[in-house]
Amino acid sequence: GGMAYILAAVGPAADLQLQANQVNLDAVPSGQARFRVIHAVPDGPAVDVAVAGNEEPLVGGVGFGAVSDYQDITAGAYDLEVRASDGGQVVTAVQDLALDSGQVYDIFAIMRG
Repeated sequence: GGMAYILAAVGPAADLQLQANQVNLDAVPSGQARFRVIHAVPDGPAVDVAVAGNEEPLVGGVGFGAVSDYQDITAGAYDLEVRASDGGQVVTAVQDLALDSGQVYDIFAIMRG
């Protein structure tokens, strides 16, 4: 009761694991959004997530199977880059991602087939 979870199937098909991640249901400060990163790419590098054009990541060093801590950020639309932690190479980018005030987000790193 009073708890929420995000379930993720992570890993290669031959060794798929079910991962339960508790959602932080605490009130989000006014004008803020809350997010975390869940890395579900088995052969992917550890990643950082940053606002495009900013060197400092919002979340850093998230490896396969790991879940970052939640981060509060000013609500708004962001251009985000997912970068390899070991050199900063952009792995993928998301443009104009809307993070609404008072909302909690789980951002998954996944592979498309």
